[in-house]
Amino acid sequence: FRREAQAAANLSHPDIVPVFDWGEDSGTYFIVMEFIDGRALSSILRTAGPMHPDRAAEIGADVAQALAYAHRHGVIHRDVKPGNVLITEDGIVKVTDFGIARAINTEESLTQTGAVMGTATYFSPEQAEGMGVDARSDIYSLGVVLFEMVTGRPPFVGDTPGAVASMHVRENPPTPREINPAVPPDLEAIILKCLAKSPEYRYATGDDLRVDLLRFREGRAVGAVAPPMMSQPTMGTTQAVAYGATQTLHQIAGQETEEPERSRTGLYAVILIVLLAALAVVILFLGQSLG
Repeated sequence: FRREAQAAANLSHPDIVPVFDWGEDSGTYFIVMEFIDGRALSSILRTAGPMHPDRAAEIGADVAQALAYAHRHGVIHRDVKPGNVLITEDGIVKVTDFGIARAINTEESLTQTGAVMGTATYFSPEQAEGMGVDARSDIYSLGVVLFEMVTGRPPFVGDTPGAVASMHVRENPPTPREINPAVPPDLEAIILKCLAKSPEYRYATGDDLRVDLLRFREGRAVGAVAPPMMSQPTMGTTQAVAYGATQTLHQIAGQETEEPERSRTGLYAVILIVLLAALAVVILFLGQSLG
């Protein structure tokens, strides 16, 4: 807790809620942060519904800028969600709650391998599987937030957090325009790039994402390329390749395990025949001896 509090306290950025102090009282640890006079993005979405694409891109760009700053200083947020994005009365965006952030410039990590922390609705696939996370995991979560801002709902909805986490790993999100046809194609392409299952197909940094969002706001061409199958609720090309490769590896692994089984079966049959023949010879010999 002390390491994480210190890491968050070292972040000084206009779009990040500053941490003033931390301490312990009667066995309970606490963090002292700046009071923000405003509303959480989650509250705004509940009451007002989907946002105008331009405003969603503006907020997304500010959050991406804040995350990029944190990443450059070795801190991964790991719980990017509307509830942790505050909007002041003046419209200024503030990212808060680095309480479960991981300081990547330390030898230790907050959780053991295989542990899962965060909010299932906004998990990256690697978080859901308990794998290591990096800056691109925050990019995925911000993609989920962008999706919700323009459609009014997150891409995956399930009965339990476990079911939602599984969807992040195994299912492909619907395209934003399937839910809200008013979403511009360029903004949809940006969101789908953020939501790529494999981290290597996402934006590498928050700065890269911010640049594309600003391009969209200015009416310029964006760098993101939407998957060719974006009009269908199936996986995109890059995701299909990754999924197909995984399936192929599983099939190959299955073949490698089945082939030895078949060869062992034949070997066992030969050994059994030899043993029966030897037994028959012994019985015949004993029968003649007892003659």
